[in-house]
Amino acid sequence: MKLNLNWFLINLVFFKSLTSFADSNLTKKPVDYSAVKMIHGMCVSCHSVQGAPKAGPTLSQIQSVYKSKFKTQPDFVTAMAAFISKPNQEHSLFPDQIKKYGLMPLMSLPDESSKKISSYLYVANLKEYEADFKISSAIKETPIEKGQRLALQTKSLVGQNLMLAINSKGVLGAVDFCNLNAQQLTGTYIKDGVIKIKRATDKPRNPLDLVNKDEKTVLEKYYELMKQKKELAPVMIEAKDVFKFYAPIKINQMCLQCHGRPNIEINSETLSVISTKYPKDKAQNYKDGDLRGVWSIEWKK
Repeated sequence: MKLNLNWFLINLVFFKSLTSFADSNLTKKPVDYSAVKMIHGMCVSCHSVQGAPKAGPTLSQIQSVYKSKFKTQPDFVTAMAAFISKPNQEHSLFPDQIKKYGLMPLMSLPDESSKKISSYLYVANLKEYEADFKISSAIKETPIEKGQRLALQTKSLVGQNLMLAINSKGVLGAVDFCNLNAQQLTGTYIKDGVIKIKRATDKPRNPLDLVNKDEKTVLEKYYELMKQKKELAPVMIEAKDVFKFYAPIKINQMCLQCHGRPNIEINSETLSVISTKYPKDKAQNYKDGDLRGVWSIEWKK
């Protein structure tokens, strides 16, 4: 009788462990690892996952605040994706953070990518973020995913340092930063087969940023799509020995302090410094949402 009781207890424990495992797998929400890649390449340079903030609220804070305001996943994803696609001070849930760090730069992400990031942040247990990232790192990228990652990493790095310059020295600090550091930072990820990362435009402030023939073709195509009010999707070209990637760069509110209208968004002091440092400057009179140029990235096959 004692032996039978022991066997009963052993089987009971085993059965409970199986049902517990099954329940945990049924309730565990699926992870979109492509979203984790984008978050790691674009978001974490300014937003730490947990702990002390960097240049904006942590991802945990963002997740918590959005979930408290938007109770369902569709509402959460719609609201967050809209802000990621077009950061707007009026619709921000973090006004104090904007005062401290400034408005998040426009990332020019496709709508689908903004929704993927938002969906991940809704379902994710951010305590497991590092594990999710390790898994995502082992998944091979498509060429267009690699181009997007390089563009977003570079944009995030430049944007973070630009915001720090503005916060410490004001708009004039941003002009000095761009004059002295922007080109160097843009080249940070030129390694491991990457041979070019460029912010190209037909209205350069720095002459090094002037479009070449191929970049001009892509830029003109984007201008036409904007007239038709269509989405500006990345362009991927496979040449003989290299991949060529292009993506739009748009102006947002923060940019207007240096790229807006003279003596309106650009104050007279800033305008004087720009004129001194860039006597042939063409990068003015933009409006929020205007097309500034294209990311032009190449890497060896």
